[in-house]
Amino acid sequence: MMRTLCALLLGLACHAAWSAMPSVSTVQHAYDLAKGDADSNPQHVYELSILAARCSPLAQPDNVMCQIDFVRKDKPDGRMYFEVVTLAARQSDWVLLSGLCKSRPAVKRP
Repeated sequence: MMRTLCALLLGLACHAAWSAMPSVSTVQHAYDLAKGDADSNPQHVYELSILAARCSPLAQPDNVMCQIDFVRKDKPDGRMYFEVVTLAARQSDWVLLSGLCKSRPAVKRP
């Protein structure tokens, strides 16, 4: 509701305020939430600690793509990994759409 009201009153300036890029802690939180939904997924094996996130907006409003650097929590001085993930702004939170423990969504073709 607030988002709609803001958009009506302020236009694009409002969109920029609501669509700030997610931080490392925000990406970590989205991963932790998705991990809870994917505990039975064999693709998700380790507890991961996100160290860096470089995010860019996608064409779809409120969606971003982030290149992340991460390590396994049980081996914080071990190998560093990287991956590209997508997130979407939902209400007051970010949701992991693809990457890490989430499968890539199917592409709709005409």
